Amino acid sequence: LVELAESQMRHGRTTKEKLAVFLEGNSFRGRRKCQLALLLVESGSDSPKETELRLCLLSYGLSGFAVGYVVSGISFENGAAVTLDLADPELKIGIEYDGDHHRTDKMQWRRDVWKRRQLESMGWTIVAVTQLDLSDEPHRAALVMNVAMFVRVNRVIRCVAYAGFLVEMLSSRLERLIMSGCRIGDLAHPMLARGPVWRGAVSSAFDEGIAGSVFMRFVAFRSRPAISSRFVVP
Repeated sequence: LVELAESQMRHGRTTKEKLAVFLEGNSFRGRRKCQLALLLVESGSDSPKETELRLCLLSYGLSGFAVGYVVSGISFENGAAVTLDLADPELKIGIEYDGDHHRTDKMQWRRDVWKRRQLESMGWTIVAVTQLDLSDEPHRAALVMNVAMFVRVNRVIRCVAYAGFLVEMLSSRLERLIMSGCRIGDLAHPMLARGPVWRGAVSSAFDEGIAGSVFMRFVAFRSRPAISSRFVVP
């Protein structure tokens, strides 16, 4: 039912809103089933297989992918937009269904290779899916596991990048405090009373589990040769 509804929408024969109005104003056998199916309908898919792919991910709990996502900052030579069948823009994960024409059509294959190479250079992870991945439950489960792995890895990468930013920020501030003549003993807990900016930064660092990294960088800085008497640790 979902594939049928999206196919009709794709060919301009109806909209999701019109289908909702029809179901609301008419009573027939199977109406409730149609209403439940309509909740899963999305606009933007280019083929029934793309719809099947999205429903496969949904059936295992993977949701939140944009349908027919247009990637900004890139286009084909003819000016056509570069799109992804399914995408998580925040994590930069794209999922593409490749039908047989992606293999047998020479120009389509070349466009696919160029597009994916460009997207990967922009930090995107592209997952190519074929009919084999949707052919039975074991293959579908393996596909979902691969996508879930990419989601997890990309989330970790984002967290590590953010943690690194906090480490650099705190280390830089610690160095500036010492250079300004602040005594080491003053950089204990009383440091947290220096203002909301410091309290928020330190709190975020502990929340991200990087306090140890900050401390080690601080110790490394403390062990440097003193530049002047203001650096001498009492």
